[in-house]
Amino acid sequence: MTLGIFGPGEITGLDPRVVIRTWPAPNVHDAEPNFFPMVEFDQADLPWRYTPAVAPANDRLQPWLCLIVLKDEEIGNLVPPSGMRPLPVVAVSDAPLPIVDQAWAWAHGQVAGEESIEPVEATELLATEPHRLVSRLLCPRRLDPKTRYTVFLVPTFEAGRLAGIGLPADEGADPFAPAWTPDSRSIQLPVYYRWRFTTGLASDFEELVKRLEPGVLPSTVGIRDMDVSDPGAKLPPAAEGPLGLEGALRAPTTKSTQWPDSEGAPFIDALRGFLNHPTDLLQDAEGERAVAPPLYGRWHAAQDRLAPGEEPVWFQEANSDPRWRVAAGLGTQVVQANQRQLMASAWQQAGGLEDINDTLRVSQFAREMALRIHERHLPDDDELLLQVTASVHNRVSASPVTIAARLQESPIAEGTLGAGWRQVARPLGPIGRRQERPRGERSQVVARMNRGELSPAKPPPTPSDMATPSRTGSDLAPRWANVASIAALRTLSRWLVPLGVVALALAGIVLLGGGSIAFVAVAGVVAGAAIAGAAPLRRLADRLELRLAVRDGALIQQAIEAVPPRPTFVATESDLIGGAPPREAPPGNADEDSPSASAFRVATAALLAHAASETVQAAPLQPVALRELRNKLVADLDPRRTIGARVRQRLQLADTVQWQPVDPLEPVLVGPEFPQPMYIPLAELSQDWLLPGVEQVRANTVTLVETNQCFVEAYMLGLNHEMGREL
Repeated sequence: MTLGIFGPGEITGLDPRVVIRTWPAPNVHDAEPNFFPMVEFDQADLPWRYTPAVAPANDRLQPWLCLIVLKDEEIGNLVPPSGMRPLPVVAVSDAPLPIVDQAWAWAHGQVAGEESIEPVEATELLATEPHRLVSRLLCPRRLDPKTRYTVFLVPTFEAGRLAGIGLPADEGADPFAPAWTPDSRSIQLPVYYRWRFTTGLASDFEELVKRLEPGVLPSTVGIRDMDVSDPGAKLPPAAEGPLGLEGALRAPTTKSTQWPDSEGAPFIDALRGFLNHPTDLLQDAEGERAVAPPLYGRWHAAQDRLAPGEEPVWFQEANSDPRWRVAAGLGTQVVQANQRQLMASAWQQAGGLEDINDTLRVSQFAREMALRIHERHLPDDDELLLQVTASVHNRVSASPVTIAARLQESPIAEGTLGAGWRQVARPLGPIGRRQERPRGERSQVVARMNRGELSPAKPPPTPSDMATPSRTGSDLAPRWANVASIAALRTLSRWLVPLGVVALALAGIVLLGGGSIAFVAVAGVVAGAAIAGAAPLRRLADRLELRLAVRDGALIQQAIEAVPPRPTFVATESDLIGGAPPREAPPGNADEDSPSASAFRVATAALLAHAASETVQAAPLQPVALRELRNKLVADLDPRRTIGARVRQRLQLADTVQWQPVDPLEPVLVGPEFPQPMYIPLAELSQDWLLPGVEQVRANTVTLVETNQCFVEAYMLGLNHEMGREL
């Protein structure tokens, strides 16, 4: 079946409600000329809906309409619609038109709330949330400032153009023929939608950039004269003429003022005495106190005196040159002006620092107390030290095992390091006093056992009346039960069935031969008893074999696995301690264990398999170096090591905090950090502090300036010095 579809030749009107936004807005009089006009539709597929193409070519689909923008003088005529003409028609008069073949690049679709989307997802959104999808057309024409424009929405195919202006279409014409060619500048086009706007002045960023011209700054930019003829405080003039006071920025051609030693030396010498005067007075216990200008960076440099020519050089230069003292003083002013905000930020950064330092100070006190105990009360005797520290042997490494493991592999008996033996062995204990041992006598039992001269006594024999596992299990099987008797029972159970069958056959023969009925009855009873007793006798042999294995300690994994299924077995604590009778599980499959029985069988079999595994021969006992163990214990139990390591493990510092003191328990002294750029408050003091002589720079000039590193360092030094003083 052949179906006809709508194309651009069938479109003779467009509902203006499909347009949801335009730029510029209609009748705007100050539109920015460096942007492209634009129209948006609430129907995501509208720009391509009537394109007469089966599929996109090279992933590009030509839209069936586009935007053109015309000045008033480029509009030859604008004819309203009539009965023969369904749409208004604009006559383009010598105007640049968009290239139709590139119209695909200026037609866009957008999905709100998504950065990327697949076609299937877009199709689903179009059906469920169409309000999230819009389409857009742009006109790629550069606009002129202060010009009136009209934007027209027109067709891009010739079939649509002819239908819109009311002319018949040629049935044999190419349906893909464009409405105009790249050389066209005059044409009649139907209009689906239009609006007007006026551009404003060309004062956008692009225009401002175009006004800029390159220029070279004069050498006087970045520096200004500073009068140093009367510094005050009875100081001599710093120089005969003014010194150049530089800013944070300066022209590349700017040169610093030379300060001859002949002029600077007298001033620096007087300044040194003036700045050092408070320190000189502090050394005199009875001297008066005085306040003088600061030595910037005194805490950072660990200096309390100005001494030109000595180390550190930066400290001496920054405090002796009046130009850099001015820059540092600016940093002081900035901190003083913003001290409330800066201190609030500092306390906020401090966080739990005060609590941490309290913990560190308490830990220091605890360490010193423990150190005194460690030094005074840890004995020098190897045996006594091992006894006193027995509780921590399993926590001290002796490479590669612990001290406890080393002692277990030695001839030293475990009990000789316990508190009980220490009480027996001490000379001044109750037993030692009764034995009248000499005061100061040291036990040598551990050392002698380590050398093999002493060994523990053998354990005493078990009393005959004491219950043991082997004695308790003697009643599990009768005394006559043994391997031979159980084998005989199995043999008898195998012969009973054949004997029963023979007895039945004999009874049948006697009965057929007319023999005695009593004999036949007795033979039948014997045969039945033999056949019926075979299975119970076999089960009895199995039970006796299992009980005999338990009694004699020969129970193996295979015996547990051969026990018949127990579908109602439930293992409970009462089964083990002889309490209440065991509970029974709900009846299940008679050929399978209950879950409890299955788990019990697996665990018991694993236990027996482990018990029956090949016993590893114990390694021979090796003597240990008692003095080395003692030294290892003394070193690892040192409070400077144990308490410090424990506290530092709990102390968490940020990655940016660098704090590695010699004493790990030293309170943390970390200053706050202020990441905000400090040129802003400097500029608030005066723009001349950033770039002196900026008024000499011509307007709309692009030029180069360089950072004045000395000024920046002096300014930052003043900031840090005043912030440290405030803290």
